Amino acid sequence: MDQARLNAISFFFEVGIINQLATKILADTLDKGLHPSQFGVLRHLIVRGDGHTPLKIAEAFQVPKASMTNSLKVLEAKGLIDIRAHEADGRSKRVFLTDAGRAMVAHVFKRLGDKFDHLAAFVDFDLMERLRPGLEQIRMQLDEQRN
Repeated sequence: MDQARLNAISFFFEVGIINQLATKILADTLDKGLHPSQFGVLRHLIVRGDGHTPLKIAEAFQVPKASMTNSLKVLEAKGLIDIRAHEADGRSKRVFLTDAGRAMVAHVFKRLGDKFDHLAAFVDFDLMERLRPGLEQIRMQLDEQRN
């Protein structure tokens, strides 16, 4: 195998390990009973906007619709989202953040900010900012290939 391929494989392994470590930080920050993947749904609704169908959200997370339905039920039971009938398609539903859901995301981001303030002693945030555009480009290219 050539060096470029080995470098690419090593790169993605490093990104995977960083993801695991960051997910652990997030998990430790969340209130008991909320999973990082469920918080990801809340963040997705903040970034992408309200009103998506469970199927569209499942596709965005690349999980089966049944798995997403279970996560949405948990979030709805916690009062963080509201699932409503789709106005144009009676067979479908749409997902909306509640005020409590928006407050939860803001609260978690504040707590994460506090944790990242602590990390500043040994994490080069300037390096992270310089790397971010390249990582976004890689993510977009991978996302295009997925579709």
